[in-house]
Amino acid sequence: MLVGLGGLLLNKIDWDILNCLTDDFESMKQIYPVIKKEDNISFEETINRLITLYEDGFVCLEDNDILNIEELRVDVEKCEDDFSRFWFGLTSEGVKLWEDNALKFSGSEIEWKNAWSASLDYKNGVGFMCGKTREICELFLKDHCNVLFAY
Repeated sequence: MLVGLGGLLLNKIDWDILNCLTDDFESMKQIYPVIKKEDNISFEETINRLITLYEDGFVCLEDNDILNIEELRVDVEKCEDDFSRFWFGLTSEGVKLWEDNALKFSGSEIEWKNAWSASLDYKNGVGFMCGKTREICELFLKDHCNVLFAY
């Protein structure tokens, strides 16, 4: 079990997993290549660390689904990214743990001035965008949606 939000037992691998989840929900098949590149650990160890972060309340599943560990292992072996049942994201406690330990593990503090949040439904062409500035929102939309702006 990780010790509180002070991150006393948090290590770089755990922080890197949290870091993978900072912008969106991700499947295990999206998380692992980043962790392997950063920390060179096995797929099984990455799953175990993700499960611990989930059990300690720092990581959640999309739609507040309940994690079934056996089903996760089957899902990871048989499913492609787009068809994975398990999509992981950060809880508010996970965001705080990630932010509190950013300087220690990344060498810099989290800079929120360029922060944004987007909920997009590409199929139906609708969504919601929230950012610190109009420019930040426009940059996101140009990068992710090929949106042209008319003024």
